[in-house]
Amino acid sequence: EDVDARVVVGDENIDTYDWRPVWFDSFLAYCAEENLPVDFVSTHPYPTDWALDAHGQGQKLTRGKDATPVDLALLRDLVAKSPY
Repeated sequence: EDVDARVVVGDENIDTYDWRPVWFDSFLAYCAEENLPVDFVSTHPYPTDWALDAHGQGQKLTRGKDATPVDLALLRDLVAKSPY
């Protein structure tokens, strides 16, 4: 909670934590700006994550059962909105 108030600690369902491929749209924007071709982009969203809190303590986070399809739809949307 100290790191991200959206994370619900102790709850089995933390769908409130939205995964975002922070480099994905930046990469596509950079390539477009520099007129670079993009053959493909690969990323691997997972419905679980191993996060560290403000004190360096690890905690496994599990998102809802629809996390992967939602993540894949987000990636598809980012590509559709890009110049590629």
